[in-house]
Amino acid sequence: MSATPETGTHRQEARRRSRWWHRPVAVRWVATLVTLLIGIAITEVLVHQSAEDQRATSDRSARTFAKQMTARIHENLGPMVLLNHNLENYISTENGPVDPDHTLALMNRALALDPTLAEIALAPGNRITDVVPLEGNEGAVGVDLRTIAD
Repeated sequence: MSATPETGTHRQEARRRSRWWHRPVAVRWVATLVTLLIGIAITEVLVHQSAEDQRATSDRSARTFAKQMTARIHENLGPMVLLNHNLENYISTENGPVDPDHTLALMNRALALDPTLAEIALAPGNRITDVVPLEGNEGAVGVDLRTIAD
């Protein structure tokens, strides 16, 4: 029996359809898989970009916070350094005994200038002689700072 042209074509068509990539279900599965892999890749890129953006935002926030804190420290310490310098000059240039009322007034002014200070103490010769405010700090008067353990 010889093969008719129609039968040969039929066999070629059957063979062609028997290949998996020619099956409609297989094509759909491959397309779905490729789409899924592309979606995963895009998601990974977006997640990475989001993490980078978040890190950059966090860095900017930290820098801004550091600049604000530096400005506040300078704002608070500037008057304190000046007052400390004036107090030091007052004490070192005083020819007679230091006026306790004037010294206490300077200490009170220093406390008023910086709300972060809780108290100020004078300790000539490393022995505390005056504390502002005195209330609650009475026990500190007379303490020798050299005897306090680190």
